[in-house]
Parts: sequence; structure tokens; C-alpha cells
Amino acid sequence: MERRLLMAVRDKSGIPVLNRGDCEVLSDLILEATDELVNYNTLRRLYGLAKPVKPRRQTLNILSVYCGFQDYPDFCNSSFRLARWKVAEHMFSLIDDGDLGGILSVLETASDHAERMDLLIQLSRELLLTNRMEEFSSLFEAPSFDVQKWEYSHQLHFSTSVGLLFRSRAFENPQIFQNVNFLQSVFLTFVDYLSLNGFYGDWLDQVCRLSLGPEVDTFSACLVRFRSLLNEEPIEPLDTSNLVFADLHPILLSRVFSVCWMCGERDAPSLWRRLFGQSHEGMIVPITWVHEMVTYALIVGDFALMRWIRDEVQFEKKSMVHFERHHHQLFLLLNLALAIHEGQGKEAALTVSKFDLSQIRQGYRELIEVVWLRCLMALSSGRVEGASVLGSKLDRLSYPLFSPSWVSGYFEPAHLQEDSLS
Repeated sequence: MERRLLMAVRDKSGIPVLNRGDCEVLSDLILEATDELVNYNTLRRLYGLAKPVKPRRQTLNILSVYCGFQDYPDFCNSSFRLARWKVAEHMFSLIDDGDLGGILSVLETASDHAERMDLLIQLSRELLLTNRMEEFSSLFEAPSFDVQKWEYSHQLHFSTSVGLLFRSRAFENPQIFQNVNFLQSVFLTFVDYLSLNGFYGDWLDQVCRLSLGPEVDTFSACLVRFRSLLNEEPIEPLDTSNLVFADLHPILLSRVFSVCWMCGERDAPSLWRRLFGQSHEGMIVPITWVHEMVTYALIVGDFALMRWIRDEVQFEKKSMVHFERHHHQLFLLLNLALAIHEGQGKEAALTVSKFDLSQIRQGYRELIEVVWLRCLMALSSGRVEGASVLGSKLDRLSYPLFSPSWVSGYFEPAHLQEDSLS
């Protein structure tokens, strides 16, 4: 980066910096432009015309100001962005030429994984927005597109950035649902609960007609039943007789737990033991493991299940990575709902100050927001303005579950069986 700065100084001044005289002139120019002195001998050392030394930060800051930046860190950040912009511009030129092979080569030369992911997002969105579905599909078939090797936060960012485009546009390409990379990086990761009666529901129906392996098939079967719950339709029990639970991801097992629970299997310790292979007692798990259980319990106001999760499941205590903030906020909301339900005003007030809706992932946020607003209504004694905001959010969701009776009965649901927890 220091070398880049020296090149920028040379380009700004128009001086080739080949001898002592050049350094003296450059020193004067810098002084005139910045009111700061960089001795010509210092410049000689920096440009290799004398014995080199490591430049002081103050010198780097002055040279950066001379080039039009606030300081050296600002130069570094801007230089990094400019380099990325050049790569992106090159990629867009290749997109315009239809050179997918060249595009993939550009992606392979990205400086790091984060840059590669950003370029993939830009590329995917460009191909979708111009309705170039064949090239979009080819992107997911490329050997370099291996989502399983991505950091999970990157997977979430990619799936959300691409998946949100499908909310307002219809893209026809049934073959893409047989592409493992597309299923892993978009369908299985960006679960759009707002659109279970829309585009995501159409995806779900197409995937259900295929047999794509235990993970995808189980995931899809669980979501079909959750959609039935939201639409207040009969829920068909999930056939788990042929599933090898040890082969399924714990978050997926959390979905299976939720479906079994909503279908009437209400012995939580027994169900946990059957799915996870051991008793919950003494078992310390990542908070991600109960994600779907928490989501389900919050949506329907199942305080029996909420209480069991809060009181009986032990979670790992560690510093959270980025994507786990979503899970932590869900658990905070569970504790808030329980505090309100149990009449613990002080605990509710403390918890409500910690909850941050912006940390809830897109796709989940609309469902979770109505629960959050319902909690706020309870804390504000159901003020009219709160009810109005909640009503508009429920109208947007347009799921039969979220009826006026859901609002009025959320904290006193008659259908729960408190004694069902063994």
C-alpha cells in the first residue's frame, strides 16, 4: 500500500522522481499544498534514491493529504475500493459481451473471499434483472461456485441479496431447482416466510415434486406444514420413519421438532431425545439448534414450549459471530414474551430495551415483527396507535393465522396444554 501511495504522489505531481532535484521540487510542492514539510532526503529514501527507511505514519498522512485524502488510512480504504471498482467494471463489460467464461476468471482472481462474494452478488443480480436466466443457471453450475466452502455469514448475505429479487419478479427456469448449488445457496438459506403463498411457495411446490435427498426433502416437507399452519389448513403428520436423524443438520432437526410438536407430539424431552440422540439434560448446545422451535413458539404464542426452551435447554456461552445475532435476538424476544405472559414487568422492561429488530434476518423479519409489535402493545396496554401499526403489518402478511383472534388471544391462548411437557 505504501508503494501505491508513492505512485499516487508521483502521478499527482507529474514529477518522475529520479534524482535529488526531483525530490527537492516535490518537497516544495507538498509543502505548498499541505503546509506540512516532507524533507527531500526523506523522499529520496522513500523512492529508493538513498538508503531506505520505514516511513513514519505522519509522513504517510502528509503524502495522503497531498493526494486528496484525509489521511493514510483513508487512502488505504479508498485505494482498496477503487481496486474493487475496477474489477467490477471489468466484470460488467464481460457481462455485456456475454463472456461467462471471462466473468468466472475474474471471480477467480478476486483478492479475497469477501470480494468474490460481492462480485457474485452483483453478477447474479445483473443477470436476474436483465432476465438472463440461462446464464444465471450456468453460474451456479460453475465448479468455482462451491457454497459449502463459504463462511456461513457470507452464505446468508448472498442468499438474501439474491433471494429478495424474486419477491417482485417472476423468473421461469424449473431446471434450476435440480442444481445443488442453487438449492444450497438460495433456496435452503433464504427462507422467505413472507412469500410462502408467493414465489417461495412456488419454489417449495416444485422442489417437493422432486426427490433431491434427505436434507432437501425433509426441509421442504417441514416448510409445507408450516405453510399449512399459517394458512390454517389441515397439517399432515410428518413421516420420519425413514429418516436417519444423525445425518441431518441440528437446525433442520429443530424444524422437524417443531412440525412434530405442532402435529401433537408434546412430550418435549422424549421428542428431543428421539431427534438429537440423547437427553437434553446436561447437553450444552449452540443457540442455533433451537432456532425453528423458537420461531414456531413465537408465531403461535406457545408459552409451554417457550418456557421449556428457556428453562430446560442449556446453551453454549461464547462470543457470538455475526449470523448468531439473529438467533440471540429471537431468544430475547422469547424471554420478553414469557416475561409479559408471566406478569414480570421489570424483567419485560429490561428485555425490551435489548431487543433489536434490525438484527432479525430478512425472510423471517416480517413474521417476527408482528410478535414484537404484539409484545409492545401488551406493554403499552394496547394503545390504539400500536394496534393500527400491527394491523397494517398483519394485512401485509395476509396469512389466516394472523386474525383478530390471534391479536386478542396471543397472551392467553386456550389451545395450549401446559401439562403436556413431561
